[in-house]
Amino acid sequence: MKKLVLLVSCAALAACGSEQSGTFQTEDGETGTYTVDQSDGEGSISVKTDDGEFTMQSGADVDAELPEGFSLYPGATVLSNSKISHSEGSNVSVMMSTDATAEEVLAFYRPQIYAAGIEVKTEFKNQGSTMIGGDDGAGNTIVLNVSPGNDGMTAVNLALSKANGE
Repeated sequence: MKKLVLLVSCAALAACGSEQSGTFQTEDGETGTYTVDQSDGEGSISVKTDDGEFTMQSGADVDAELPEGFSLYPGATVLSNSKISHSEGSNVSVMMSTDATAEEVLAFYRPQIYAAGIEVKTEFKNQGSTMIGGDDGAGNTIVLNVSPGNDGMTAVNLALSKANGE
């Protein structure tokens, strides 16, 4: 899978704002296909090999597809969303902005975290910002960053990983 991520990065750089597809062969002789599309301000990448498929979509209008039990902060503006699907599971990372306080955002997400069976293993606070990280022991993880901005808005970055079979 690490090779796929490297290949995806190279393919994304080569795309230059349009759709591009092709085939590739690694130094180990593995072959596959890729498609990169960066039209309309959104980006999508798909890589297929005998080992599986890796897909990624990114942009403000991409559907977040949060795991069951999680939701976007009410009234928040989604600035960017990236979702990744691969043979081991899926990942989603949503960047939002809201006029709610950091404490209100944390109070909204803590019950969702605990209801999902995720144990908070890291909580770091610094100058009004809070980062929470945890997992459920089965490969499902969360990282939540909440930071007050100088503009009176609160920046929220919610990253969730879900293992296959969950």
